[in-house]
Amino acid sequence: GDSGGPLVCDFASAWVLMGLSSWGFDCRHPIYPSIFTNVTYFTDWIVEIQRLTPLPEPMSARPQTLFPHQTLQAAGLPGPGTAFVPPQSWPLLLFMLGAVWKALQ
Repeated sequence: GDSGGPLVCDFASAWVLMGLSSWGFDCRHPIYPSIFTNVTYFTDWIVEIQRLTPLPEPMSARPQTLFPHQTLQAAGLPGPGTAFVPPQSWPLLLFMLGAVWKALQ
């Protein structure tokens, strides 16, 4: 599935990782909700794991695999019920979902 997939937002021409896909309903249809993990909540843990993880051995030669240049594009056409949300509203949405989650606990 899509678990672990990124939720990124464009802030001042830089893509910022806002969350990772945890689970969701049918991901082929954008009208269904998805649940994302708040990356900033785990920042200290991520930094600690990076600190404890040894660097990989340097490679003697770079891999020879070449990837063709491809333009990013949507996987499908928007359908009925599709909502295009400006990237500036994602932090508000994440904040609201967090507040609802805390209220339910």
